[in-house]
Amino acid sequence: MSNFHPTTTPPNPQTTPAPGAGGLNSLFPPGYTSGFGPGGTSIVQAGMKLGINPQLAQAPGIQGDDIYEAALAQARFQANQEYQNLLRELGFLTQDGSFIPGLIETEAVRKRAELARGLENVTDQVNENAVRQGSFFSGRRAELLAKGQQPFTSGMAQLEGDTMQQLMDRYNSVAGLLSGFGISQQQLAAELAERRKQAAWQQQYLDLLSQQGSDGYYGGGMPPGGNPNTDQWGVPKSISWAPGVDLWNQGTPGWGGGLAKKIKGSFF
Repeated sequence: MSNFHPTTTPPNPQTTPAPGAGGLNSLFPPGYTSGFGPGGTSIVQAGMKLGINPQLAQAPGIQGDDIYEAALAQARFQANQEYQNLLRELGFLTQDGSFIPGLIETEAVRKRAELARGLENVTDQVNENAVRQGSFFSGRRAELLAKGQQPFTSGMAQLEGDTMQQLMDRYNSVAGLLSGFGISQQQLAAELAERRKQAAWQQQYLDLLSQQGSDGYYGGGMPPGGNPNTDQWGVPKSISWAPGVDLWNQGTPGWGGGLAKKIKGSFF
C-alpha cells in the first residue's frame, strides 16, 4: 500500500495549515482517525496532504467594478465549498501539522476490519470441523480452508485497489477545481475589460454629439467642398440622433451606415 501514486499531481494549495483547521474534525465520526496504511497511518503521501485553505489564485492589479467583484466572490465561495467537500473525503492537515485521514481511508479501514473478521471466522470454522472429523492434517482441510478464505482475501485486494483509485480521483478533482477557478477569474477579467471598452466608446460618442454646431456639423463646420445637406461624414442632417435611436442599423444608401458606425470604426 506504500506505492500510492496519483495519476495527476494537483498543485498543492497549501503546505501550512490556516488558522481554524481543526474545525473540520466535526465532519468525521468519533474514532475515524485511522488511515489505511500500516498501524493506522495514512497512505496519502506527504506532498499530497492538503491544508484547509485552498489559497485560490488572485489576479494581480485588477480593480474590478461591482459586477466583477460580486461574480468573483460567488466563484470563490463555490470553489471553497467544493474544496471543503473534497477535504472531507481526502483528509487534511491540522494546525499542528498532523494529518487527519479522510472518509475514504476511514471507510476502507472499517471494511477491511469486516473482511478480517470474516476471514478469521471462516478459518476457525474450517479448523474446528477438521478437528471433530479427525482430518486436521489432511489435504481436504487445506482445500476447504483455501476455498473459504478466498472471498475475503480477494475482497481485501479489491478494497486496496478501490481505495487508491478513489483517492486519485479526488486529488484530480482538486487539481481541476483550482484550474477551473483560475479560468473563471480570467473570464471575469475579460468581461470587465469589455464593459470598460463599451463604456469608453459610449462616452466618446456622447462627447461627440455634444459638439454639434448650429449648422448641423459635429466637431466643426462644413469642410471645404462639402455638401451643405450632410455633415462631415456624409451623414444626412435629417437623420435623428436622439437618445434611444438604433444607430447601428440606421442608414441610407450612399453614406455607409450612420454616425455610430463611423465613430466605432475610428476606435476599434
